Amino acid sequence: MKCFIRFFSFVAIFASLASANSGISIGGVVSIDTIKSGGGIEFGVPLLKDGSISLNNYISILGYGENSNTALMLQEKLAIGDFSHSHIRLYGFFGGSFGVFSDVRTKSQMFASPYLWEGFCGGGVDIVTGVGSVVIEEGGGYSYTTSSHSLGTALSGGCARIQVGFRGYF
Repeated sequence: MKCFIRFFSFVAIFASLASANSGISIGGVVSIDTIKSGGGIEFGVPLLKDGSISLNNYISILGYGENSNTALMLQEKLAIGDFSHSHIRLYGFFGGSFGVFSDVRTKSQMFASPYLWEGFCGGGVDIVTGVGSVVIEEGGGYSYTTSSHSLGTALSGGCARIQVGFRGYF
């Protein structure tokens, strides 16, 4: 828990030095879904900007922990939205993740098979302040493991997700 507090403090300091005009961002997120919960870091770059419509790419590294298992995931997300309003930006997104997981009970190793992947989509709002933004996203998708073990079955299935965080722009 102390690591998350330190991490979010670091990103908050960075966010205070940023400007939302460029679209390039770094931020921290907390992700809670019906299967797992965790948090991580997010990097974003604008891919296309045409008037008020913008297409952004976000790459995240997320860590999850539930009881005796842990997961580490690399997430890719594309977001398209209306960025004409200076303080509230609405967007839709879709993406996918790939990751590894381990379980103390079954002695499974973190970087060996089985693997975890997921696909998802949803909508979000970016509430921009002068120095960064607060992000709230809601969506859902499907999570799947390559294992038939009971842990793999527990991590597989449809899920609803809420992700909350902040972005600093530079």
